[in-house]
Amino acid sequence: MYPIFTPQETFDIVARHLLKQNQMAVSRGSCVYRAEGGLSCAAGALIPDDEYTCEMEGNVVGVLCAKFALTTWYGHDIALVKQLQNIHDNGVESEWHNQLGYLARSKSLVFTP
Repeated sequence: MYPIFTPQETFDIVARHLLKQNQMAVSRGSCVYRAEGGLSCAAGALIPDDEYTCEMEGNVVGVLCAKFALTTWYGHDIALVKQLQNIHDNGVESEWHNQLGYLARSKSLVFTP
């Protein structure tokens, strides 16, 4: 069983991760949960190291939850994780700060980069 994180906690973990990393986690031109050099995407940053397997790659968040019988994304709200993942996958690193700020405001969360 995983601890349950509040939306604010989930947002804080991922926002800090993305802004510190400041680059996408990609392999062969595709976004991945974990990439060489210790990079990870928004959702990948929330996967406990001891639970990550390469079989997770190639599955979107919702499919992965079903495949691994997760009712939450390792204790995080799946809908919020999907939105954060969208920022990683479809955003531009230079816009992540603005996109995270917008998401925080839309969810009544505090964004303190």
